[in-house]
Amino acid sequence: GEPFQDVKYYDFRYPNATNMLLVAEDESNGKSFEIQLPSTYGYYERGWGLMSYRWDTTYNLNGTNLSPIIHINDMLHGTISASQMLPDTKNTITVSRYGVLILIYRIP
Repeated sequence: GEPFQDVKYYDFRYPNATNMLLVAEDESNGKSFEIQLPSTYGYYERGWGLMSYRWDTTYNLNGTNLSPIIHINDMLHGTISASQMLPDTKNTITVSRYGVLILIYRIP
């Protein structure tokens, strides 16, 4: 819900990417959100991040836990495969504590 102004980012691994999307969610805002990726876009990276000071923190994508058990004060991150987050399909992400979805993609 917060717009960024004049933010620039370039990832040398994906020189054809045109956009980056960050979606953050935490317990105080409802713990979950839904996202549908258009199949007309080209996706270079799908990733997630998770932060908490508790061991029972989870990041779930469509009911599957992506985060392993962690120790206190850890921050986790990982990639999401194309088969885990299909385009033109409603995907539900649920976090405990605080999590973020990261997409790097190209709009044709």
